[in-house]
Order: sequence, then structure tokens, then C-alpha cells
Amino acid sequence: MEESDGLPTCYKLTKKYPAESPDAQPTVSVFLSPEEYEALRALPGRDLVKTRRYDEVGGLLFSVDFFEGLHAGLVLCEVETDSAERLAGVVPPPYVLREVTQESAYAGGALARASRIGTAG
Repeated sequence: MEESDGLPTCYKLTKKYPAESPDAQPTVSVFLSPEEYEALRALPGRDLVKTRRYDEVGGLLFSVDFFEGLHAGLVLCEVETDSAERLAGVVPPPYVLREVTQESAYAGGALARASRIGTAG
């Protein structure tokens, strides 16, 4: 993560596990040292590059990801709340066109493997 406000770059490895219910998606994040990051970068894999911005709407902070490369033009938005009840009442920003939470094609791993949006390869 390269911070735009002058803070030093930090490295984060995140794994989102499939949710057993639509109410939750267990997530584990580990912050890496620059050396750990470089060791992982040496492994074969595909890059998925995005820029994250934040938008506060209705008292909730939405994370808005703008993808680059093969997925240029794709914008994904997510929000987290402290309860399923509050999540059910979220009114998304007007630029949100549809809900894709349960669509596996939009998960990070699937996007990294896709040759372009919506295709495997």
C-alpha cells in the first residue's frame, strides 16, 4: 500500500475466506516487512493492481477500488458494518450499479486469474 499522505509504504497480505453465510466474510491480514514482501514477490504469480479511495456516505466509509491493467475500468466498492442488521440497511452511493458480493468472478483471486473481466485464463 502506497499512502498518498506522506506515510511510508506498508505491505499487507490478505486472505478472504468464502463466507458460510452472506452476513460475514472472514478475513485475515498480515503486515509484512519489506524483506518479507520482496521474498514473496520473487514467487511466480499474477499482479492485480488497484488504487483505493474512500468515500463517506450516510455515516459509513466505503472503500472504492479502481483497477488498472487488464481490468482497467472496473470499479469495486465495499463497506463494512458492525452488524448484519446495519448492513441490510446500507444505502449504497449512487455510482454503485449492482451488488456483486456473492459473484465469485469478482473475488481477488478470480480477477488475478482472469485474462480480462469475466473470463478465465
